[in-house]
Amino acid sequence: MASLADTTAGRHAALVPAAGACFGVVSCLLMGQQARHWVAAAVMALIASVLSLVVHLRDRARRARLGADAPA
Repeated sequence: MASLADTTAGRHAALVPAAGACFGVVSCLLMGQQARHWVAAAVMALIASVLSLVVHLRDRARRARLGADAPA
């Protein structure tokens, strides 16, 4: 979570929590195939998707601000 709050970190460093969530999905489904495992895996996959989207949008907004602040 700290990598999401760090605005100076690159976008690759901010994707570490999303990679961890993907590892959690695989681990959860390896533990079992019951409904509770699928629900937990779906929640973790949703978190990974949202984290990736937030990082992408934040990086794009930062690049747009830097481009707008550059002298013409």
